[in-house]
Amino acid sequence: MENAFVLKCTCCGFAMLLFLSGEAIAQSETGDGLSNGSPVVEEIVITVHPIFDEKNPRENNILFRFINKLHINTKSNVIEKDLTFKQGDKFDNHVLEESERRLRSRRYFASATVVAENGNSVKNSESGRKVNVDVREVWTFVPKVTYSRTGGNNRYGYGLYDSNFLGLGKTLKVERNSSIERTSDTFEFRDPNFYDEKQLSLLYSNNSDGFAREFHLSNPFRSVKTPWAGGFDFQEFSREDTLFSAGKEAVRFSHDNNYYSLFYGIRLNSSNDERTHRLSYGLDDTSDSFIAVPNTDESIPFKLPFDREYSVAWVEYSYLHSRYVEAKNIQQINRPED
Repeated sequence: MENAFVLKCTCCGFAMLLFLSGEAIAQSETGDGLSNGSPVVEEIVITVHPIFDEKNPRENNILFRFINKLHINTKSNVIEKDLTFKQGDKFDNHVLEESERRLRSRRYFASATVVAENGNSVKNSESGRKVNVDVREVWTFVPKVTYSRTGGNNRYGYGLYDSNFLGLGKTLKVERNSSIERTSDTFEFRDPNFYDEKQLSLLYSNNSDGFAREFHLSNPFRSVKTPWAGGFDFQEFSREDTLFSAGKEAVRFSHDNNYYSLFYGIRLNSSNDERTHRLSYGLDDTSDSFIAVPNTDESIPFKLPFDREYSVAWVEYSYLHSRYVEAKNIQQINRPED
């Protein structure tokens, strides 16, 4: 697990920090690498194992074989995008360990290993090393059907969710939910390795009382050697909020919200493979407005919330110390976690 210390505060002199971005631009990812005589990653071999091991007699049955055939395995190019090194890079064990942790963080893998091949093979010469990447799949396609009835009111929902849609490493969710407050049709899409290693998230919900929209695009700190990060967030919704009294609707009012966030971060020159120092700064802006609608029970006194708007400039310093422990049964059952 990662040890991190984060300090976040508002800052009036936000613009004065812009000059520090020059430190990130000057930072070269090769600056933390090995010497010029170090071997390079000459070959990357990716092996994707199915959900059930058919070589294991206890897992080799007609049902498990059918599930293996039904499941779409993760594409090799998707796994390559999650590696923090590529063919031709200088060989560095820290980077291999980091890539292994990154693959294990994906919910569509039960396990993952990234190791250099030992021995005196041709691919393990003084000038080149062969790296083996092994992952094991898990089932990711989850249909959803729910129904309940409480207090004379029905609740239901149905939809589809896949955290590894078509083996592309993308999350897709389509669902419909209905409750006493609203009925909503939601579409959600997330891609952790969008164009040129960006992160993209999209959400749209068409509701009986309004809508909700979300957009996120960022260049994250993929690795301890990533020199900079930046991104943009946008969220917007329009809905009717409801207050209840004795289980019955008492007050209803319209609530509109807009949220914007912009951030940029740099890796400081004092960082190394064991300790990483980062400085990030950004701007958050959020606004809420409330409009009265006819109340169900006008005998109940109610004061509409005040409209509000906040703009906050912030600065964040983070320190990461590379000390990881591999464990199981922390957040997921019988799966290795860092």
